[in-house]
Amino acid sequence: MQSLKPVNIILYAVLSFITFGLFYFYWQYKQMKQVQILLNKSSSGYFIWFILNILTLGLFHIYHEYSSTKEVLYIQKIYQVEEMEEYFPFIAGALSFFGIFLLVDIIQQVEVNNIIEQIQKNKLQLRSR
Repeated sequence: MQSLKPVNIILYAVLSFITFGLFYFYWQYKQMKQVQILLNKSSSGYFIWFILNILTLGLFHIYHEYSSTKEVLYIQKIYQVEEMEEYFPFIAGALSFFGIFLLVDIIQQVEVNNIIEQIQKNKLQLRSR
């Protein structure tokens, strides 16, 4: 079983800024990996996300933020932790459309960190196949 650790969001955001976005690619990989583990999926889809973002000049990322937020909401239901609002995936897509995707990732990471902390605090089992 893979271990999950909360991410230092402030550090990741600052590193994303000072590296002119290069660290953001690692952050996306890390976040996708955490969601993959929480959903017990075999692949995070990072390579596909990366290629589709290049091919669509970043437009795919709008859909990705929407669907990632839906996955986080689904994980919150699975582990019975406090859920964000049902409409938030649409807000995430809209924010990403207007180029505010880093805020969406920060909110997603806060929610993922909360799930991880609840799992560790309550000694919950990660979902199995």
